[in-house]
Amino acid sequence: MRYFLLVFDPAPGDLIAQVEFPDAASARKARVRVERERAWDGRSLGNEVEVVVRWAESAEALRRTHGRYFMTAAEMAREAALTVKRLIRSW
Repeated sequence: MRYFLLVFDPAPGDLIAQVEFPDAASARKARVRVERERAWDGRSLGNEVEVVVRWAESAEALRRTHGRYFMTAAEMAREAALTVKRLIRSW
């Protein structure tokens, strides 16, 4: 299993950082540090920025299972609209 620290700003759909760690403890420690400092690589982070640890078999699997972290806001809106259309058609 691989562990990934993701720093994500949902308003613009901006993945600020994706860092892989060898174990869960290291990833959690990094998450706590970033949340406490509210900064990444010299960039101040607002309260709306998400700092999360996710795990997956690979970076590609992470993209499949947690795609919203890798899409822009426009891409997320387009995907949501397509999902709504599919749901409406299935009723």
